[in-house]
Parts: sequence; structure tokens; C-alpha cells
Amino acid sequence: MKYFRAMNLVTGGTGLVGSHLIYALLKRGEKVRATKRANSNITDTELAFSFYAKETAATFMAQIEWVDADLENPIDVDAVCAGITTIYHCAAQVSFRPQDAHRLRTINPLITANLVNAALANGVNYFAHVSSVAALGRVKDQSQKITEKTLWKDSDENSNYAISKYGAELEVWRGIEEGLIAGIVNPGIIVGPGNWNHSSNKFFKRFSKPFKYYSDGAGGFVDVRDVTQALLTLTDKQIHAERFILVGQNLPYRELFNALAKAYGHTPPQKASNTFILNFLWRTEYIRSLIFGTDPLVTKETARTATNNWKYDNTKAQEILGISFHDVINSVAEFVPYYRERFGN
Repeated sequence: MKYFRAMNLVTGGTGLVGSHLIYALLKRGEKVRATKRANSNITDTELAFSFYAKETAATFMAQIEWVDADLENPIDVDAVCAGITTIYHCAAQVSFRPQDAHRLRTINPLITANLVNAALANGVNYFAHVSSVAALGRVKDQSQKITEKTLWKDSDENSNYAISKYGAELEVWRGIEEGLIAGIVNPGIIVGPGNWNHSSNKFFKRFSKPFKYYSDGAGGFVDVRDVTQALLTLTDKQIHAERFILVGQNLPYRELFNALAKAYGHTPPQKASNTFILNFLWRTEYIRSLIFGTDPLVTKETARTATNNWKYDNTKAQEILGISFHDVINSVAEFVPYYRERFGN
């Protein structure tokens, strides 16, 4: 397989982070080769582009060198890395279904290992890895903030997704030991314009209609534009062997849900989803998913996560990357009109 030389490789080019990153790179006049699965829909990327300028989205799309690549296959990965200067590894498998646990724990470390090996073999100048706050350690006292130095510990609190992302990070650190110049970002729950049927964009779909329940938990949220800025700064400065928490705000889920409801013109959720209700829901959803062959709306892992109150410290990203994080509540209000225009209420 032979490809024209491209400066940047973006894996997961149809995902939320990948789409917005590609747009930012093209706007800077840089060349982009992007990977996608054979069954992926590149209109998801164009949807993200349209947030910035609908009239130029198609023009920018035409500048992308798309490659259908099986990132589990080292031969495919080596081919797409030929001639690349910078790799932005945004692709990842995300699932909270128990039946996906084994594959999830395998695939994210595997595709990262393949990319790290190909980067070393092809003399790639820089490797920017998109990890997750899920790959960070946890603190016993949830009043204390998690930092980049919080040590990972095996725990029932770690989801299968978290374990897979931690394993993927270990592959990057292994590559660094072998001479790879690389940096890592650890975003929280990312909000941004895109396809509301995927990833954390589902928040916007769920609250497009009235919703009764809120969770007492809290999470770290970040605007996708801040993730993009962090990745560009990371590579521009060639920051090596460092990781950065990307969380604009630590928010109670109820506050986020209220903001979404308000933006859509609905009454905010009034009923708390306590542990009993959440446990009932994930069991009910599990049975429904088996009967109808669909993904459960709530799983045991997501029910547990909904009651956690982890808080994250973004000081390092502010000081070293110079990120001035967007106010997430304002971002939600900004993004809802985009979703209403494209998907309706």
C-alpha cells in the first residue's frame, strides 16, 4: 500500500475529538491523513465541521486523505504511518456492556501498541495520545482532587473501559522508554457538536425531550475545543513524557442536566436517581437488551459511575499548555441550537 506523504495522521477521524482536531489542522493549512473503520460514516466528521462554517464544511472534507485501516492489524498500521510526521491517536473502543469486557480490555492497548511500534519504525517525530481521566488513579477521599500524579490502583471502581485506557497509556510510556517523543492528554467527559447518536453527545439527544431523573454524582467535563487546543499545543511545543488532565469544570450531573433542560426549554429533572433506582434500571435494561439485541441505556458500570463524585485538578494544563477552559454550562447553551437545527427537538 502506498500513500501520498501527509504531515499528520489522525486516528479515529470520524469521532468527536478526531473530527474537531482535523478541522483545526486543516484550518492551519496542514495536511491530514485520517483513519476510519470500513463501516464508519464520514458525514459525522462533516457534521462537526458544519459547527464552524456550514458553507466551507464540504471544502475542508475534500482535503482529507481518508484511509480505511484495521488498527488491530500491524501491517495496516505500518502502512498508514509511512511518511507521517505527527500522530494524533484519538481512536478508541468505548463500551460499558459486560459482554464487551474482554475485547475492550484487549483492543485499546493493542491498537495503541501497534501505533507506537509503527511510529518508532517509521521515525515519526511526535506522538500525541488521547487517553481519559478514567485511566488516572482514584483517591479514597472524594473531596480531594485527582491529579496527573495520582497513582493507579486495581479496584472495583475501575470500569473495563478505564482498565483498557490505562493499558493503552502503558504502551505509550513503553514507547517513550524506547525513544518515542510523545505526550498524553486525559480528557474528562467531552461535550461538543457532532452526531448525537454517539459518545457523550448522547446527553444532547437524551435531553432534547423532557427527562425526570437526575443523578447525585458528579463528573469532570470539558469542551471539545479545549481538547483540540491542548493537542495542538502539545505538538507545537513538542512536550515530552508528560500527561495533562483536561477538565474544564467538575460539575454535579444535576447541574449539567439542568443546563441541558433549560437550553431545550424543558423543566429540569426533579427526581433523584438513588442507588435503588439505578440498580433496578441497569437490571431492567440488561434484560431488555438481551431480548431486543440493543445496547442498554444503563449498565451496572454506568450506574455505579453516576453516583461517584470524582474531582480533577486542571492546574497543570492551565500553567504549561496555557489552556483557558471554556465554561461548560455556557458551552452546552451554545451547542444546543446546533443540535436543534440538525436533529430537531
